[in-house]
Amino acid sequence: MSLRKYCFDCSNFLLVITAFFAFNISFAQTNPGTLKGQVKDKSDQSPLIGVIIEVDSFYAVTDELGEFELSLPAGEYSSKMSLVGYVPLLSKLSIQAGSTTEMIFDMEIAENILTTTTVTSGRYDKPFGEVTVSLEVIRPQLLNSTNTTALDQVLQKMPGVDIIDGQANIRGGSGYSYGAGSRVLILLDDIPALQADAGTTNWNDFPIENISRIEILKGASSVLYGSSALNGIINVLTGYPTEQSETKAMIYYTHFMDPADPAKKWWGKAPYETGLSILHKRKYNRLDVVLNGFYRNRESFNQSTYSKYGRLSANLRYRLRDNLIIGLNSNFNPGSSSDFFYWKDAQAGAFQPAPDVLNISNRLRFNIDPYLTYFDKAGSRHKIISRYNYIDNRNNDNRSNRSDLYYAEYQYLKTFEKFDLVIASGLVYQGTATTAELYGDTTYRSTNLAAYLQLEKKFFDRLNLSLGTRVEYNEMRSPELVGDFVIPGGVNKQTRPVMRAGANYQLAKYSFIRAAYGQGYRFPTVAERFINTPFGSVNVFPNPALESETGWTAEIGFKQGLQLGNWKGFFDIAGFIQEYDNMMEFVFTVTPDFQFGFQSQNIGDTRIRGVDMNISGAGKIGGLETIILTGYTYLDPRYRTFTEQDSFTSSAKRNILKYRFQHTFKLDIETGSDRLRAGFSVNYNSNMENIDAILEELVVPGLKVYRNENNRGFVVVDFRASWKFTRNLKASVLLKNALNREYSLRPGLLEGPRNLTVRLDVDI
Repeated sequence: MSLRKYCFDCSNFLLVITAFFAFNISFAQTNPGTLKGQVKDKSDQSPLIGVIIEVDSFYAVTDELGEFELSLPAGEYSSKMSLVGYVPLLSKLSIQAGSTTEMIFDMEIAENILTTTTVTSGRYDKPFGEVTVSLEVIRPQLLNSTNTTALDQVLQKMPGVDIIDGQANIRGGSGYSYGAGSRVLILLDDIPALQADAGTTNWNDFPIENISRIEILKGASSVLYGSSALNGIINVLTGYPTEQSETKAMIYYTHFMDPADPAKKWWGKAPYETGLSILHKRKYNRLDVVLNGFYRNRESFNQSTYSKYGRLSANLRYRLRDNLIIGLNSNFNPGSSSDFFYWKDAQAGAFQPAPDVLNISNRLRFNIDPYLTYFDKAGSRHKIISRYNYIDNRNNDNRSNRSDLYYAEYQYLKTFEKFDLVIASGLVYQGTATTAELYGDTTYRSTNLAAYLQLEKKFFDRLNLSLGTRVEYNEMRSPELVGDFVIPGGVNKQTRPVMRAGANYQLAKYSFIRAAYGQGYRFPTVAERFINTPFGSVNVFPNPALESETGWTAEIGFKQGLQLGNWKGFFDIAGFIQEYDNMMEFVFTVTPDFQFGFQSQNIGDTRIRGVDMNISGAGKIGGLETIILTGYTYLDPRYRTFTEQDSFTSSAKRNILKYRFQHTFKLDIETGSDRLRAGFSVNYNSNMENIDAILEELVVPGLKVYRNENNRGFVVVDFRASWKFTRNLKASVLLKNALNREYSLRPGLLEGPRNLTVRLDVDI
């Protein structure tokens, strides 16, 4: 064979080989392989949402079933999976052209509590220690062990949070206004859950039996959440099924004992409360189903007051495609109840109503919440959440009201992993229609439109910065003439921007320092502007001229991880200042025609300074699993300018805002083994120094004498214990107000005497 021929054959061979590899490379690129995976929590095999999967330059994010899909050229890869609160997972992958590789990945929870994830601060999962604001998390174990039957009961245990006659108050940002708007926005699965007309919270509507966690954000939060978040956020998040279906039931009985002062006992048969709940969670292929219900019957220690209602909830979630999920949550709550505004007198009649202050209600409330979540190919999350809320309160004494609320929000979330940058933005619509005898039997309509944007960026793997803004438009439609006040065209409207900024710097592995500033804004509710009704010996007057209140919150905080043997937790301390312009509160007033009563007014410019500190954690101490939650809050609440009118209406006659506790201390400890557990709690509130002077002088019988005799604050102690007979059966005993203290959270209404609860939990 000639050399020339040989070279010719070699060149042909090389061409064939080159063409072969080129074809295979081209085939691999045009016919890639598919990686389908699901990421789960290693401990309970529940799907993990929002895990970032990084395979070379390809990215994906797990959906609400913990699943993802990636199209990849054939080859060998190293992958990394990341989710705050979990140890990063590194894996080796082999992808074949034209074939599908299916894998299941298990991620382990990180050991330290500061890696717990939270969503409320930025609308996405991020480590608890890295948030730029003060934030607390309540887990469902505390709800179960304390026999929480309404959400406000467990919130009382949180440092910096007070619930005064059903109204949430964070760091003294609110006083007390019976049945009127809240400066703390309550959310149920990220959707506002305040009553349309009054901006109040119906605590019995929240499905306690199916809460996965509660997040409490302290400080102005209007940028992400709107008008009513002037003082903070309480976000209640419900749960979905894990791989293992579950059915749980609970029943309890509470017996109220005699009060410390025998003269105040009005009953023969002791007051009591009974209740039961059931919860069922199950996966049906692509469909997740949660069904739960609750019933309560309470014959109260307050004479002529009771609560009887049933609550049914259903959560459905269906995966249309790997990256497209639809769902429908619903909650129905019919019932009847009664309560009273203030007592008959401060002696024998302290647990009995004064004349004409008893409020009797038969109600139907329900909400239906459709939603949709879509993850696009770039890893962005698009979410639409919505709600229709219907309320029909049929009350006595011409106080009935009915309202419809429509809510829709589009959320966009994009994570730029390479730049450590997260963008959260959205558009909001809310519309309400309210008809009520309280407001002259006329229909009032309101519209709220908003757009928001928040950026969070991490620098040097230590410094987190956040910056956000929101523009909000509010409109309220009413009659043109309300009393003697003329509203041009019957329309009141306002557009206002707000902004926030925050920083968090990691000093050491578990040490974080933070600073935050946030503006707040609250538009008056229908009730605050237009309520017109007699109530006992006083009247409540409308104020159509009421203006919006604005404010800001600033804080500097430090969070330190703690470890004592196998017990892990954190210490947090924050100094804060809150200022409000045109703060709204109901105050005593005299009309031009010399009628006496209360009216919502812009009381002036206020400043609240203080310190909030707490310790929280869980783990083993001396071989026993121990959970600790404790904290102290100090407030200095003042008018920025204290006027003669302020002095006249204040019982304290000095510059201090009304209806605040300057000192509060809270402690809750639970410890034990898997079978036997025990716990106790202590709550201390200093004296409520200032209230409306007219309540003491003229309205509430015996109030002034009572407050003078009980001016040192109060301590309430509770005990509890539980015994697990089998893996599926647990019994609990709870003794609340164990020292049988007589105390009052707000003027003219005593809290319950010592009471004993027996509870039985069953896993079916």
